[in-house]
Amino acid sequence: MQSIENVGNGVMRVGAHIADVSYFVHSYTKLDRDEKDCSTIVYFIQCNIPMLPRLLCEEMRLLNPGVDRLAFSVMWDIDSLCEILDHWIGRAVFGSYCKFSYQNAQEIIEGTFKRNKTISNDTGFAGLHGQFKWQDIIVDIQNVHKIAKHRRESRFGNGALKLNSWALLLSLQNLRDNLKDDPPLFDIIVLYATKLMRLATYFCTG
Repeated sequence: MQSIENVGNGVMRVGAHIADVSYFVHSYTKLDRDEKDCSTIVYFIQCNIPMLPRLLCEEMRLLNPGVDRLAFSVMWDIDSLCEILDHWIGRAVFGSYCKFSYQNAQEIIEGTFKRNKTISNDTGFAGLHGQFKWQDIIVDIQNVHKIAKHRRESRFGNGALKLNSWALLLSLQNLRDNLKDDPPLFDIIVLYATKLMRLATYFCTG
């Protein structure tokens, strides 16, 4: 779940939030042991087997609109140039005011969203909660998109690797072929090439 708030002086406070399950699952309890045995959610075509009891994972911990939930949050203060000024990590109480499907959010980004369209829970499109208006939602999503896009471009501009790039894969293969008699040297070169990426703290994964 994401949030954005204008804190003044051209600074936006952007947040990423996930449900704080640790509030409900205490160490060394039966629930904790059962959770470790399950390890993860198992997905099938028509259903899934949750890691936690359904009441907990589908009701009590979900960041549903209009309900305050316990969350683990990361907050960034970002200036008008989309540069990160400060950040905060910790537990919080999070209240969502709207839930969108990916399609709804994409329509807002592309400017094709119609505020008078039929509201449908089937598409993940729900009503507003709190004092917010549709124009607030549209502006917030567009601002989050602008910041995320800029941070992504900045990350790749500073040398982040696009592992799905054929050019990168071919370059690494050519380098490996040229250094086939000295494998350790290839490993050292790649290590130095990715050093900054490994040490970086990313705003988003892109």
